[in-house]
Amino acid sequence: WPWIALNKNLDFVTCYFFIDSLFVTHPDSSQEHFPLLSRYKTGPSKTMDASKNFDYEYLSRDAAARLSYMYLRYDYYRNLYYVVAAKPMPHENEDGTRNSAADKPWSLIVLDSTFSQIAEIDMPEQLSKHEIMITKEGIAVMDENLTAQNPGKSVFVIFKLK
Repeated sequence: WPWIALNKNLDFVTCYFFIDSLFVTHPDSSQEHFPLLSRYKTGPSKTMDASKNFDYEYLSRDAAARLSYMYLRYDYYRNLYYVVAAKPMPHENEDGTRNSAADKPWSLIVLDSTFSQIAEIDMPEQLSKHEIMITKEGIAVMDENLTAQNPGKSVFVIFKLK
């Protein structure tokens, strides 16, 4: 699952779900890669067991336990990049209930125009990692609690980075 952003220099910047790097393809077709360094990485990435590609239980457990990167966004106004880092979590709780990988807690990795990481911000639980927009005012993120209280409306909060 690639996420792709096009920046002011017409570079294609790509991020993949389980890969700890950003890949940059420049207009002259040259390429570079830059590390994503989430503080929630617990060790070297393990390889998935290809023989279990259709084993839903295995895939669910694996997806919950891995750090994953998603939703690369380029901020044209501030010349920054944002990547969602979905944190690892247990697939099963002590009481036997299961967690969905879609509900993983998350942080927002912020990179500057040279792809150097300048921050990783832990995001509040009620904010949706799936609904993020870049605006002139800042980063708009959907608040699931406020949205639930306002039927028929999506409510976003704005984060301003300094």
